[in-house]
Amino acid sequence: MHFIFPILLFCTIVIYILISKWNKKTGFHRWAIPSGFAIKCAVGILFLSMYNPNKHLENDGAAFLYEGKILHDVFHESPTDYLKLLTGIGENREVVENRLGETTHWSIGEQRYLNDSKNVIRLHSIFRFFSSGNNYSVALTALIIFCLLGIIGTTLLTKAISPYSHANKYLIFGLLLLTPSILFWSSSILKEPLLIFGLGLSIYGLIGKKVKYRIVFLLFGTFTVLLFKSYILIFIFISIIFYWVNKLIPYLKIFGTFALLFALGLLATLLLQNTTKLYTEKISRKQFDFINIGKGGLHADADSCFFYFTHDQLHAFNIEKDSVLLIKKTHAMQAEYGSMETPVQVELLPQTKRWAIQYLNPKAKSLIEIPRITRPIDLVKNAPTAITNTLFRPYPWDPGSRLNSIAVLENIFLFILLFFLVKNRSSINKDQWRIIGSISFSLIILALFIGWITPVIGAIIRYRIPIQVGLILIFAIVYKPQKRKSNE
Repeated sequence: MHFIFPILLFCTIVIYILISKWNKKTGFHRWAIPSGFAIKCAVGILFLSMYNPNKHLENDGAAFLYEGKILHDVFHESPTDYLKLLTGIGENREVVENRLGETTHWSIGEQRYLNDSKNVIRLHSIFRFFSSGNNYSVALTALIIFCLLGIIGTTLLTKAISPYSHANKYLIFGLLLLTPSILFWSSSILKEPLLIFGLGLSIYGLIGKKVKYRIVFLLFGTFTVLLFKSYILIFIFISIIFYWVNKLIPYLKIFGTFALLFALGLLATLLLQNTTKLYTEKISRKQFDFINIGKGGLHADADSCFFYFTHDQLHAFNIEKDSVLLIKKTHAMQAEYGSMETPVQVELLPQTKRWAIQYLNPKAKSLIEIPRITRPIDLVKNAPTAITNTLFRPYPWDPGSRLNSIAVLENIFLFILLFFLVKNRSSINKDQWRIIGSISFSLIILALFIGWITPVIGAIIRYRIPIQVGLILIFAIVYKPQKRKSNE
């Protein structure tokens, strides 16, 4: 009975797409978008089978579902507090501690200006008004809605880039839909489907031809990216800056614009040393957290601070469900709640109060060594390694799951394809070159940030999805259809 609503929802969406005027206006065959939606839902079910929705301490998808339920239950206890938490208006530490004390993704202190995980939790709490039952039925409802948003984003990306391309629109649509990493992660209950939706709206609003409500698409897309993958917005703005600098100073050409913007960035880091130091500390702390997560172990919330323990220290604890009790003397890395200060090692004695478990997992299978960042100069020194890791890992010999093998083949295919296109490209006008340059510049900066802080190949594969989308858009612009030889 619990699965009746997801099935009805899926069928309703397919029928609506088939009969909608929007589907006709896309220029695709009437079954193209419904088929893409069905493929995404099928892959999404595979995602749910691999990442158990009931294990909220082991994967983000389950954590979002679990914390969405906690937030949803607040509505039945206090609708006023629920509205405060849902909208953020009137939300304060007291309300969060009273109502969401069991959550691990809601509050992250000062490490981000905007916590986009909150917004995913808010969505999952709303979905529970329409779907009751076990976690799987609720997860299916969320999955179907997320896949719908993902296929809309894919369609808008195709429509945005098609006027600048000689490629068949079905080829572009197929690459954006079926590239394995994009397909898998954007058919999930995580942030990626929302990212694809936001990118589709934004890019369609930015460069789409004959867009009737351009400002609406642009604002709504920007707002969506801000809510669910806020840092990607920085790279959208970087690409816009590149485009307009090149347009206003056309004699610079593409490589000249690259050189100018990199030089200005380097000059800014030298002149604004305090700001540079601050952001280096943020990157360093983010890297520290990622490395600790990759190494696995236990992360415990002790109210005013966090403690990090390795797997070798688990014998010192009594572990029950979502909490632990320290029963033996041991050491830990201590980080103050919300602080960006470097964690310090401390000695701990047995406790009488239990701590909430923030994270409890084994070592990541695809953990790799990355050079540590402690000073601004390390950002420059580590740049080649960062870009290489982001763009080319995993190598065939890298550790990890079977999904890594697919990512290896995917990388080889994409870069052989791009190399072939560079050698056999179509004629490209100035506006197309600006778009290629804008996308490439923002992708390089994004690759740097991912590579600086991410020591787990599985996470790199997921985080570089915007890079793969960008590469496919470049492919579409550069693509030169092969002329068939006549039989004369």
